Amino acid sequence: MRRSQEALAVAEEAVTLYRRPAQNDPAAHLPGLATALQNLGNRLAESDRSLDRQAQALAVAEEAVTLYRRLAQDDPAAHLPGLAAAVNDLGVHLHFMAGAAEGMGGRMAGSGARQQALAAAQDALALYRRLAQDNPTVYLPDVARALTNLGPRLAAAGRRQKALATAEEAATLCRRLAQDDPAAHLPGLAMSLENLGMQLAELGRQQEALVSVEEAVTLYRRLAQENPATYQPDLASALKHLVFQLAKLDRKRDALGPSDDAVTLYRLLANENPATYQPELAIALWGFAWIRAESSADLPAALAAAQESITIYEDLSREYPGSFTVNLRAARRSEDKLMKILFDLGRYDQVAAAFRRQWKRDRIPGVLSPGQARAAQPAERPDADGPPGPDA
Repeated sequence: MRRSQEALAVAEEAVTLYRRPAQNDPAAHLPGLATALQNLGNRLAESDRSLDRQAQALAVAEEAVTLYRRLAQDDPAAHLPGLAAAVNDLGVHLHFMAGAAEGMGGRMAGSGARQQALAAAQDALALYRRLAQDNPTVYLPDVARALTNLGPRLAAAGRRQKALATAEEAATLCRRLAQDDPAAHLPGLAMSLENLGMQLAELGRQQEALVSVEEAVTLYRRLAQENPATYQPDLASALKHLVFQLAKLDRKRDALGPSDDAVTLYRLLANENPATYQPELAIALWGFAWIRAESSADLPAALAAAQESITIYEDLSREYPGSFTVNLRAARRSEDKLMKILFDLGRYDQVAAAFRRQWKRDRIPGVLSPGQARAAQPAERPDADGPPGPDA
């Protein structure tokens, strides 16, 4: 977290230093300002999950794209690569804001941002394809990354067949690149395989999806062993998808180990960067609890995980009102299910302790009580009793 704040301070200082020279001598300093703005947008997004901070990141990214478009018009050969990268980053910011708007019930605002995110991803891919025609060695990896980013944007727009075709093209290209240079391109292959698994699952091809996600997990385990700081977040995400996919195939017992690994990793990450990873830890704990409830395995640990997930969602709901109501409701339903199972098994002391905890929650101002949460209508997850989705 401290390093993230230090990187943000450096990025803010760079923008400040470039602004005045860019006004006095645009030809000499606008490229530096555009690069500094692009970097600042990414550092802002990484530093804080709050909507205000993400909106700042988006505004900075939009300014960077505006400058790069101006530069690329005057000198395409010099500035098209920068424009492509800035447009790609803009699409990522827009995609996040769309999800945040929809999570707060702003479906119209979310839909508009998703369309903008899709347009940015398509624009970035077109620019990288153009660059790769002249220099494939340098820009084919960027084409692969742009394809990987485009797939989820197409899926979010309801174009699932096109999303799958794009994900398949990305995975094929990444595999080819990784064969030639594994050190450079295995991370891209792992990401493309994880995305491919998601698109296959959306179209009901669950077994193929599992094969793809399992390969992604295998690659990320290898990468995380060599470089934990860089690849533990990716491994945690892939494990979360693996748990979901195994649950979809009714292989819940096989999901016990991966769900434990996901919680362990997200706990480590949340200790270092709570703003970014506390929501992910809550999802992982919820999945840990749900899998064990469905498998009747390690039920006390499952109840503790569900309760910890609820505590995190309560804190997040106070900090970001409306953003986590659906997840909080579903996590509480998992807690209720576990309490019923434990009651049926005669473990009355554990059930009584859980009831006492619920009673205390009812009296915390600003937090939905269990009854209020169960009465709330889910905005995004009508299947709240099902397994936590990878992007819950």
